[in-house]
Amino acid sequence: MATPSDHLDDILDLAIFWTPIGWPTPERIRSEFGIGVADYRRRLEAAVRLHQQRTVDPTRTVLERFYAPSILAALAHQRQHQ
Repeated sequence: MATPSDHLDDILDLAIFWTPIGWPTPERIRSEFGIGVADYRRRLEAAVRLHQQRTVDPTRTVLERFYAPSILAALAHQRQHQ
């Protein structure tokens, strides 16, 4: 079963994929998530905040998704300067 953070991870994945060339098109966002650009950007901000607040536990043996702090910072910075 998908959790809300899974959906945020998908939104973050799409943003990271598109970062080198700009934002995904409204059509791509709509086809991937069924939402508009404004909602996508709100959810992206939430995803960035969520992952920036996570702490890494070096004792955990379960692999989790990891987003480099530099990528998260770049996405947050890019959003602030639009």
